[in-house]
Amino acid sequence: FPFRGIQNYLPLLPGVVQQNGKLYIRGGRAGEVGYLLDGVPVTNRFFNSEGVTLIPEAIDQIELYTGAYEAEHGGANAGLVQSKMRTGGEKFEYSSGVESDDFAKPGKEFLGTTALGYRNIVGTVGGSLPYEVKMFLAAGHQYLRNRQSMFLEPFRREGLVTDQLGPLPSGTPLPGPVEFKRNYLPNNWYTRNTLQGNFFRELGRDLSVRIIGSYSFEKNPEGGNWPSALQNYFRQKRNMMNETKTFFGALRASQSLTSKISYRLTLSLLNRSSRLFDPDFEDNWQL
Repeated sequence: FPFRGIQNYLPLLPGVVQQNGKLYIRGGRAGEVGYLLDGVPVTNRFFNSEGVTLIPEAIDQIELYTGAYEAEHGGANAGLVQSKMRTGGEKFEYSSGVESDDFAKPGKEFLGTTALGYRNIVGTVGGSLPYEVKMFLAAGHQYLRNRQSMFLEPFRREGLVTDQLGPLPSGTPLPGPVEFKRNYLPNNWYTRNTLQGNFFRELGRDLSVRIIGSYSFEKNPEGGNWPSALQNYFRQKRNMMNETKTFFGALRASQSLTSKISYRLTLSLLNRSSRLFDPDFEDNWQL
């Protein structure tokens, strides 16, 4: 596919629509979709959105429940999305991949199209460890120099002055010229680093233990999208920074006691912290 991420894959299925970055299933409202990772709930309860996003190279399977489903999958009115992470095999296997269009300077074209300064680097490793432990790890780095795709004709205006609507007297000269390059918004970058993996072991008597983990770090400046980029043109260095950290960990143990009786124990933690801070003084608002 020419795109990445579960939120982009699912709209290919009947009854699923994506609009403004949100999923709608079977005509349901936004926030009525539940998310599971290897059977563990990972719904972000603050936004009712996907709380843990798997690196595409770490996805083993995606299941979509759109009709009536069992009681154990309750808690979502429109549908459920369950992702399964890859597991390690008997032999160690490695993979790596690099995707990029960052071959042109801002405002320049490469092969007849505008580059967004996109970079995506992914590496995976899986295999068997001592004591019959199967492991799988995936790490990814994403970067966008300009995270808003738009058509913007280049222009430069000099000698501009303020109007009567601002705090300065009407006719006050602006600090300098206003210039934008083709299809490029300055100070509008985005970066994300992700580490995910799992460890699995069979302990006998049909008892298995699985440990799952994921950590991601996202950062981007605020006020860089259009038309805020024009409004904040002379104060780009003062734009607030947005930073989000997401940690997920789970321990699952399951055992079949008889052909008809089994149990499963799950302990999980999903923690998401986000802050909006000053680029120079961070959280010291008095300073």
